[in-house]
Amino acid sequence: MGPEVSGVGREISDQSNVRYDTESWRLLLRGSYGILDWLEAFGRLGGATLKIRGTSFDSSLGIAAG
Repeated sequence: MGPEVSGVGREISDQSNVRYDTESWRLLLRGSYGILDWLEAFGRLGGATLKIRGTSFDSSLGIAAG
């Protein structure tokens, strides 16, 4: 098990080709289990936020999984 922290920024476009900058932060706990020498299963669980600059959209911390 181990923590993963990441911040991501990217540019997205809507259907009218208006571009927006986004900012996302994630804090995840990753767990893994070795099934065979060459095969590993893993999962992630934690929280994430998303902000879209230039709009009123600013999410609260929510569940993130993978």
